Amino acid sequence: MLWLRSLNPWSPAPGGGLTLTLGDIVEQITQLPDRSCDAILHDPPRFGIAGELYSQAFYAQLARVIKRKGRLFHYTGAPNRLTSGRDVPGEVAQRLRQAGFVVELSGDGVVATR
Repeated sequence: MLWLRSLNPWSPAPGGGLTLTLGDIVEQITQLPDRSCDAILHDPPRFGIAGELYSQAFYAQLARVIKRKGRLFHYTGAPNRLTSGRDVPGEVAQRLRQAGFVVELSGDGVVATR
């Protein structure tokens, strides 16, 4: 993450507006204040490795911390679409709706607004 941040010309220098916290996001998100994030980029590992990052409970936390009219991009790709016909983006969109987001499928993921 730090290396990617160094490549992004729009990322502020350390201490310049972004705070980096090392830890497990499932635990760390519970420590964030309500409505404290303007935008969220969620790019979790595949479901089989980190299913908790696709859970209804985690999406409820995302909804809690994002500001009104805040935007979320959840990268999903299209895993298992060809082999099993599973619609991961559709499943993610449904859970985000249940958490209170307005969603639309976009590219390789889901864009959601609170």
